[in-house]
Amino acid sequence: MGFRPAKPSAILAGVGEAGAGVALALGLATPAAGAAAATTMGVAASVHAPNGFFATE
Repeated sequence: MGFRPAKPSAILAGVGEAGAGVALALGLATPAAGAAAATTMGVAASVHAPNGFFATE
């Protein structure tokens, strides 16, 4: 998908998404956790946007 270095970027994305989800579920630092989750989803949306919203391939 063009992220360099690939493995550390994937690990960081996973940790950020999981950490933000746990923090939101526990109600801890909700503004920061919400911002982290929104940022992760924003990056995912920017990667998938060129294929369209309902891309299946």
